[in-house]
Amino acid sequence: MRIPIVGTRHSKDNYSFENLTNKIMVGRSAEGVEPLVVVLDSDTANEALNKLHQIHGISPPRHDDSQSEGARSGTVLYVTVIGEVPHDQTLADAFNVGGVSLSLSSFNISTSLGEIKLQFLPSSAPQTTEHIANIIRSGLYDNACFYRSDFVIQLGLTSAADGQPIGNPHADLANNETHANAFTSNVRGTMSVAHFDVPDNGNSEIFINLQSNVHLDEAYGGYCVFAQIMEDDSTSFNTVDAIAQSIAAKEGSIVPIESVRLC
Repeated sequence: MRIPIVGTRHSKDNYSFENLTNKIMVGRSAEGVEPLVVVLDSDTANEALNKLHQIHGISPPRHDDSQSEGARSGTVLYVTVIGEVPHDQTLADAFNVGGVSLSLSSFNISTSLGEIKLQFLPSSAPQTTEHIANIIRSGLYDNACFYRSDFVIQLGLTSAADGQPIGNPHADLANNETHANAFTSNVRGTMSVAHFDVPDNGNSEIFINLQSNVHLDEAYGGYCVFAQIMEDDSTSFNTVDAIAQSIAAKEGSIVPIESVRLC
């Protein structure tokens, strides 16, 4: 879960931290300009904002205003909810899990049949989230396609124009995170990484579950969920169902992907 507050794209390595409570820490970048707040559960988000104001004298930007006074002055805030952690785990350990970029939140798939917006789940799959985000940043999914429809719709690096493979410079995933962190099941609307049998962990082939496919949580080492459509996002679900119906209607058909972009 992420609180959508204006943020920078600096990595965690640029920051030093100080504990404010047992669930909050504030950091300043190496340049001493931009504050960062990391919150371990949503209940303490407001407390974090208040602490930031008290200690640093900063009025945090409004959640929906990227042009707030703080943003214009170069003082930008992140509040990131990264999930509950055990009491014996340090805040630094919690924050360092997987080295996930704080800027990751969601991504949008534009297809010939409509839009699909998915939220990343870094608390479930931090390494997988970063891996897929890197592929998206590379633009490799642009002009690819959805080509499979049964109990999932699947896409990958296959050209919509000629069906040829799209070159992928990214190495395969080193780990299968299905059960490594906060577990998320393969239910309708979740997105997972496709792969062969153990020890393969997948790479760029990904799919959206059309139904509850809990057998995929264990089969072949498990299929790691790294993103999901929000439950109330009827537009995205309608697009998913339209893609499924279109491909299923005619053998060998595809649905072109126009672009995939991080939000």
